[in-house]
Amino acid sequence: MSDTDLDRRAQLRSFLTYLRSRLRPEDVGLPQGDRRRVPGLRRQEVAELIGVSDDWYRWLESGRPITVSPKFLARLSDVLRLNAQDRVTLHRLSLPELYRADSVATLELPPSIPSNVTPISLPSDIDEAQRRFDAAREAFLTSARSELPGIRSRILGSWERSRSVGVDARVLQAPLVLATDESLAKARDANRKLLNAADPIVSQLQTALGDLGLALGIADGDGCVLQLLGDPGAWRLLERIGIVPGAGLSERWVGTNAVGTVIADKRPLQITAGEHFAQGSQVLTCTGAPIRDPENGEVRAVLVTMGEYRLVRPALLPAVFRYALEIEEELAKPNA
Repeated sequence: MSDTDLDRRAQLRSFLTYLRSRLRPEDVGLPQGDRRRVPGLRRQEVAELIGVSDDWYRWLESGRPITVSPKFLARLSDVLRLNAQDRVTLHRLSLPELYRADSVATLELPPSIPSNVTPISLPSDIDEAQRRFDAAREAFLTSARSELPGIRSRILGSWERSRSVGVDARVLQAPLVLATDESLAKARDANRKLLNAADPIVSQLQTALGDLGLALGIADGDGCVLQLLGDPGAWRLLERIGIVPGAGLSERWVGTNAVGTVIADKRPLQITAGEHFAQGSQVLTCTGAPIRDPENGEVRAVLVTMGEYRLVRPALLPAVFRYALEIEEELAKPNA
């Protein structure tokens, strides 16, 4: 077992113990029973509530090499009454793919990582950051200020491009560029090699993300959404703002976002809330990475995760970036 995996299991053990300690038996419908030497639920009570054997749960919590499924993690999250951020942490620590991606971030990301990742380090910072982004965006739109504290230069540059091409910052929905089933099918056929290469890799990422409340999408080099899958709740949120298969997410249509701006800048990007140019997109956090054509190096497509803005997590960027690279490798194979 590698040092990285040992570290992950140690963190998972501590995290699960902490989560148990926060709950009383009566919080989950169990009798209080006798006086407890330590606060919180016992391991056997958690095991009973999620429907596994005492030994199996003890092995999991003690750091043994237990393989868990996203469905199991969803059930455990419900039993332990986890909020969105704790669910993200549980999935990251339980699923080696997410943890390893986080651990090797400095090896796999370009050196300009601060410009790629949204500047939020703690869950408690999210709402304050949203207010800061809103105020900066309003100042940009009303006074055309070129320097805005707390706004990445990369975001500001995209805002300026968006305004220069006449994007309406008040737009609430992405346009349906591929408006018919026929036009969407034609676009998918034109990108069949890409979609076939991406399919097994996207499935792996979907499994790794589990029930984090995110949707996964692939957009073509023009910013048109070819494929969208994942969490039903995220799907409903995206539908309300017009992000469905066939929608256009190029900067020229909706301004700054993790598809159009990735295409424009040709590098990964995580963006959240008021960093988006279009008003409708401000409910989202999105993480995108370019998929380059192995022959000419141009951006062939974008792999992107999308969800409610409070689900922002910097560790998602290296994960998405790595899976996009895997799709590039698959595309480069002679039989792809």
